Amino acid sequence: MDDETLSDPPRLAGAALPLARYAVVATRDPALAREQIGRLFCPHGLILPGSEAAARFEARHHSAAFGGLTINFVSYGARVEIDPGCLDRFFLLQIPLAGSALVRSGRHETLADSRCATLLSPALPTRMVWEAGCEKLIVLVPRGLLEEHVVRVLDRLPRPFDFDPAIDLRCPRGAAILSQARLL
Repeated sequence: MDDETLSDPPRLAGAALPLARYAVVATRDPALAREQIGRLFCPHGLILPGSEAAARFEARHHSAAFGGLTINFVSYGARVEIDPGCLDRFFLLQIPLAGSALVRSGRHETLADSRCATLLSPALPTRMVWEAGCEKLIVLVPRGLLEEHVVRVLDRLPRPFDFDPAIDLRCPRGAAILSQARLL
């Protein structure tokens, strides 16, 4: 973790950040954040549009492994543009805890916020714009693990995963996902 001491975001002042005891990245340096977070997820582009974004930038990444999955808390403090391309090795379930992000996955575009999470396919190119104050709980599911499960359930090899990434957190399935996430 970077030597800099970062302040808690205003929303959580006085409260512990999610997965705080599993902190792996805490830095104001965008290049360092991109490199360190890229090692844990995948190499990606990270752009801070404008001087205000650079002034507000505070990257945090907390990460804990759990039963083959990795559960993560990620925030940047500022507005950032993220371009990981195709994720290849994993699926990402991203649940906004605060703020919003515009997520493009293949031909789909989703505004992820308190009402909508996203599930990103490893086979589709992804681009995101996280607004200032966006904080997400992110579950990384290895592609092989999910494909093995699908084979056991369907008794056949899965086709390439191409789906709408939007998950309505107000519908029963989405609410169940959100309820489980809150237990973390």
